[in-house]
Amino acid sequence: MSEPYSYLDLQKKLAIIDKKSILNLDIYYHRELLCYSKEGRRVDIITITSAPVKANKMKREKKIPGLFPESFDSDQRPYKFGKQVNFISARVHPGEVPSSHVMDSLLDFLTAKNDA
Repeated sequence: MSEPYSYLDLQKKLAIIDKKSILNLDIYYHRELLCYSKEGRRVDIITITSAPVKANKMKREKKIPGLFPESFDSDQRPYKFGKQVNFISARVHPGEVPSSHVMDSLLDFLTAKNDA
């Protein structure tokens, strides 16, 4: 048994990180809507890396038909970094509440400004 972690808790957490990331130029953070769940909830993809963005020299990910409904063109997709990608997923099934707490802490760790 673990403490509840709701969809609203997640959205509040991501809103805080969205605002915090604007001030942190050492970490590239990009949040985008992949699609909506059957219940109409956001399914987001978050890109986090340590590489600074040099917008004039970097290419962006391409738009994929049927996905990313809020990305009207490629200028809204994240930049490509040419690095190894690690995909981390949490709370795939409703009863996996502990994974939401783990993801919450992982997001704090990855977006911490003064953490090597």
